Amino acid sequence: MVLSVVDLGLMDYALPKANLAYATLKRDIQRHNPTFILEEATVMKELEREGKLWMYESTDAKSGRMREVKIWDGIWSGRPRFSHAREGSLGFESGRAMLTLYDGLTYEPTTDNSDGYRVTKFQQQQLALQLTEDLERGAFQNKTPRSMRISQLKEFVTDLRSAVETSQNPDYTLSKLRFAQVEYHKKFSIPFACLAFGLMGVPLGLMVKQSGRMIGFGVGLAVILIYYLLLQIGQSAGLNGMLSPALAMWLPNVVIGIFGIALSIRMIGEGTLRTWRDRNSKMPLVVNRKVES
Repeated sequence: MVLSVVDLGLMDYALPKANLAYATLKRDIQRHNPTFILEEATVMKELEREGKLWMYESTDAKSGRMREVKIWDGIWSGRPRFSHAREGSLGFESGRAMLTLYDGLTYEPTTDNSDGYRVTKFQQQQLALQLTEDLERGAFQNKTPRSMRISQLKEFVTDLRSAVETSQNPDYTLSKLRFAQVEYHKKFSIPFACLAFGLMGVPLGLMVKQSGRMIGFGVGLAVILIYYLLLQIGQSAGLNGMLSPALAMWLPNVVIGIFGIALSIRMIGEGTLRTWRDRNSKMPLVVNRKVES
C-alpha cells in the first residue's frame, strides 16, 4: 500500500513534469534543427503540430518535380482544408521552405455548420512550411493529458464533457474526451497495480520455491507480460469506446488480483488438506522381527 501511494505521488507530480519537459525539448530540437526527409508515397508529419500533413506519390525523372501532391491543413480542427496538385516543387526562401503547387484543386469547408466543401481550382499556389521557426522554450505551454496533474486533468475532462454537446465536430471532441479519461484513470490504476502483483506474487513464490530461481523468474516475467498485454488491450478498448475508460484501465488490476486471490485460496486449501492427510495417515511403527529357529 505504501509503495502504491508513493507511486501515485510520482504519477501525479514527477511524470507530468517529465512528459512536458520531454515534449518541450523535442519541439525545440525540431524547430532549431529540423530534419526534412522526402519519401515517396509516405505521409510526412514534420508539421503535424502545426496541423499540417502532406505527401506526394512519385518524382518526375526529367523535371524533378513531385507528382500528385496532397496537403491536409488544419487537421486538429476536425474539418481540414485539403489541396491536391498534379505537380509540386520544394524550395527555400529567406530560411523558409516554400512548397509550390501546380495545377490542382483546393477543398475548403464551408463557413456554415454543414458538411459541404467549396472547391477552388488553381494553376499555381505557394505555401510556406514553417520548418525553421524559432520559438522560446518557455513559450511552449501546449499541455497534453499526459503532462497534466490529476487536478488539471480532472478539470480538462469536465470541460471536454461540456464541449461535446456544443462542438461542431462532436466525434473529434469525444475522441479527445476518451483519451483524457483513459489517462486520468491510468494515473490511479498503474500505482495500485502493486497490490495486484502482491496478491499474485505470494502464492507464485510458494509454488516455485522448490522449482528453482529460473522457474520463478520465468513465471514472474510471464505475469508482467500478461499485465502489459491486458493494459494495452484495455487502453485501445477505452479509446475506441468499446469499454468505459475506468473499466478499461482497471481491468488488468482486477484480472491479476482475482487470479492471485483464487490461487492463494487454492494453495491454502491444499495446504490444509495436506496437513489433515499427514495427521491421519500416521500409522504406528511395526517392527517385524525374524524369529530364528
